[in-house]
Amino acid sequence: EIWVAAGTYYGDGTSTNAFRMVEGVDVYGGFSGTETELEQRDVETNVTILDGQGTQRVLLQDKSYTESTATVWDGFTIQNGGGIYNGAGAYLCEYGSLKNCDIKDNGREFRSSSNVYGGGVYVNGGILESCKIHGNLLKNSNSNYLYGAGVAMTNGIITDCEIYDNEVYNTYSYSYTICGGVYVKNNSSTKKARIENCYVHDNISHGISGGMYLDGYNSSNYVEVVNSRIENNASEQNGGGLYLSNYVTLVGCNISNNTSKYNGAGIYASNYVNVINCNVVNNHINTTSGSYNGAGIDGSSYANIYNCVIWGNKKADVSDNVYFSGNTNVVVSHSA
Repeated sequence: EIWVAAGTYYGDGTSTNAFRMVEGVDVYGGFSGTETELEQRDVETNVTILDGQGTQRVLLQDKSYTESTATVWDGFTIQNGGGIYNGAGAYLCEYGSLKNCDIKDNGREFRSSSNVYGGGVYVNGGILESCKIHGNLLKNSNSNYLYGAGVAMTNGIITDCEIYDNEVYNTYSYSYTICGGVYVKNNSSTKKARIENCYVHDNISHGISGGMYLDGYNSSNYVEVVNSRIENNASEQNGGGLYLSNYVTLVGCNISNNTSKYNGAGIYASNYVNVINCNVVNNHINTTSGSYNGAGIDGSSYANIYNCVIWGNKKADVSDNVYFSGNTNVVVSHSA
């Protein structure tokens, strides 16, 4: 393993990536230079910065590792990643992890000829643990999609993270603007994507999905969000807090004080959605005209809502808690 002393570190300024992971080599920041044990480091005092200078992706894992060569970078500030790359801050694959990292101020206004995923981090099977991900930006002005200003993930795990103050904006059209906070589209036919014990707040989308956009693979390999708070996010279209596409389960979450211009200020749900033991409260559709519905939960069909508190949600000043446009296999039970 490698120990890195406090300071600011740059790449060469010309290549695509400022830094690269090496398989099986763990790298730790947060040292003053006098420590003899890993536990003696102080990450908050001895800030260790990896900087992309606005033109390079900061950190790349260029291939999937194995369980025996799992690799972690722990205790870094990852900032100022740029370029036209997925994961301007960091790009992770299988068995790569970031832990105790502050991932901030990555991304920028892109003029990419392709879609861009993840202003802060792109996760393709890796793990984010105990990280702060904030102040990241995806912005564009052409007909290419932008996904997940904070995090974009195909499959993997996000646990004990705070994801906030990220923004996505395509000035060409809102329809190319998807998710300010965490975008997950699970492409695995063998495993779930999981988000646990996270706080996702104050993210902005100038299109759909302010806080989280979630899309599972099938009924076995779905996206699961557990014991998380999704609060104070905003969308200029549908799904202020969460936009649930297909095969998503929420358990023990608090979804509150989110806003949207259109449907589903708290949760916009499409199909095959489970919402269990959750609070969906005080979410607000801020449009006063038009046939927009479900300030708490707006959905279509194939939904199970169980043991939830759905209260205080409003369209303008009118109570508007739950609305489903279809009635196919929709069950709301043990809820108030």
